[in-house]
Amino acid sequence: MKQVFLLIASLVLIFSCNKSEKINRDGILTPDQMTNALIHIHLCEGKVSHTFFTGDSAKLYYLNLENAAFKKLCITKAQYEKSYAFYSNQVEEFDDIYTRVVDSLSLREQLKKYY
Repeated sequence: MKQVFLLIASLVLIFSCNKSEKINRDGILTPDQMTNALIHIHLCEGKVSHTFFTGDSAKLYYLNLENAAFKKLCITKAQYEKSYAFYSNQVEEFDDIYTRVVDSLSLREQLKKYY
């Protein structure tokens, strides 16, 4: 969880100066879709970090998990990457999305303790 908070803080600092005059949302995931995608991506990262895989094996395992997540969400990696780049320039909206991501991951962690 500490890594997630560091990631959020870093993203906010890096992109806080970027302002977009015209917002083009063609092909961009909705905030809800982006939230779900980020939740799944972070869960994939967590799964890889709890294995004994290293190097190329870990990367291959992650890519398989990532592809499965995109398939489950009915999105492509290109859509995700385009949306990530878009929201990176929309700091307030990205902050709201990541707030929901962190809340969801925290809730999952809490529920895991009880079940």
